[in-house]
Amino acid sequence: MMTTHGEDEAPDRTLVAAAQAGDGTAFLRLVARYRARLEATLRDVGNPARAQDAIDTAYDEIADLRDPEGFYPWLRRIATNRLLKDIRQQGRRQAALDRLRPHAARRRPPRARPDPRNRRGVEPCAPHRVGVTR
Repeated sequence: MMTTHGEDEAPDRTLVAAAQAGDGTAFLRLVARYRARLEATLRDVGNPARAQDAIDTAYDEIADLRDPEGFYPWLRRIATNRLLKDIRQQGRRQAALDRLRPHAARRRPPRARPDPRNRRGVEPCAPHRVGVTR
């Protein structure tokens, strides 16, 4: 199945082959074709800024793409792997911080401070209600 898109009628297979041969313009045409879709996918998981990282990695690794028709799934997989790596690193950073501050999790809540207006340091009595008897 040859994938073509709108006014850019060159199929993915042709553009991937040209990009693998070193044609930067062909790679840019592929990226232009799929950038919005990739950013929308990443926006769903809260990190559309990672699209450029995935594109940079894809540019460096385009020679490794085995199925020229599968450019977008390959690009999406690169982006997904980058996000998963970020999540794992964030979890490791948090675990390291927790190990560095083991007492932080066990910290007691601060005690209520006495009212500075109460000089004797005793709690005031509850207000008395004056009732009317009949």
